[in-house]
Amino acid sequence: MKLSNIIGKQVISIFDSTVIGTVFSFQLNKSKTCITDILLEGANSEVYLIPTSKIFASLDCILIKNNSPISLVADNYPPTMMNALVFDLAGRGLGNVIDIHYDERYQISSFITQRATISPKQIVNCTQKLILINTDTHYILSHFYPRTKFAQNSKMDVSILN
Repeated sequence: MKLSNIIGKQVISIFDSTVIGTVFSFQLNKSKTCITDILLEGANSEVYLIPTSKIFASLDCILIKNNSPISLVADNYPPTMMNALVFDLAGRGLGNVIDIHYDERYQISSFITQRATISPKQIVNCTQKLILINTDTHYILSHFYPRTKFAQNSKMDVSILN
């Protein structure tokens, strides 16, 4: 399934049979391997956050199984990785993230850019605006850690000069 197929769909609550809003964004887990929540915009521009575990069906609309009213979200929700720039460790630009493919459990199978399809396993590091991927097997992430180590819990003698 493609994330772009969800964006723009209406979300209907089974609890009270009302249209809550329209999907405009999503949130990922820390490891960027799973879609955890969808973000909706309501009729009066309010924003709702719905966990993907609450989604009952998602063909022509998204039905959510909730047993209480949906609560509003604060305005400081984090941006998503859509449109993030993608570079490999050789410094080649692979374009921007234009879509995300996922399975029925919302586990991400790939990020789609203009020039490549990227597995979450290839991601070395990422932010909301930039993704670094490893396309070559001889690069190991530990090679990029700082080389200098500081001793922890060591005693230091300090003397004062007069």
